Amino acid sequence: MFAQYHFSSVFIFLLLPALVSFIALLQFLPDATILTITQEGGLVEMLSAVGYFVCVAALLIVTRGKVSTCWHAIIILLGMAARELDFQRIWTTQTITKGRYYFNADNPLLERLIVIAALAVLVYAVVSLAKEHLRNYFSALKKRRIFAISITMAGALVVVSKLFDGSARKLADWNIIITDSQALLSESIEEVLEMGVPIALLVAILTLPINREPRNQSDE
Repeated sequence: MFAQYHFSSVFIFLLLPALVSFIALLQFLPDATILTITQEGGLVEMLSAVGYFVCVAALLIVTRGKVSTCWHAIIILLGMAARELDFQRIWTTQTITKGRYYFNADNPLLERLIVIAALAVLVYAVVSLAKEHLRNYFSALKKRRIFAISITMAGALVVVSKLFDGSARKLADWNIIITDSQALLSESIEEVLEMGVPIALLVAILTLPINREPRNQSDE
């Protein structure tokens, strides 16, 4: 058990340097190759989506299939996988991340109701997960538990990657124009950091305290 946690701690602290190294290595490739790897629907994005499904499978294994104990986490992970697969764009008339989608009469009413219902379920899952585990998470983070550190890293990667999302458009709003190469670098940083999110979450799942079953008193 010690070897497992020791390996996990080393792995999670090497994750960020590994992601940065991968981004650096990409810069030695032709722009067309980088675009193929990091574009929407590209290799990196597909690996990210697969990573979330692996997390779901790992969670079911760790909890021995007790969906009642981890249903909220499963819903959140599947929602994140759907986002990586661009379900919010592919399966709807317009992107659902814009407020005007919900008020545009040109968008089918049934479609909008389904999207609203799906988002409501996702929000309910997030709130339920927070109510059940947020206090334990902060306690574990204070004690520097690997699973809590891994979750924190996953959250940090999400936040930092969003800073690079659509950077060319955001900077243009401030009359700052960047080159195509700089925009490509920004996009590659975003996608690679997003790929690190399910990896960090997988480490968190594999090091959850529920892996360590207490001994039965009868065995003592």
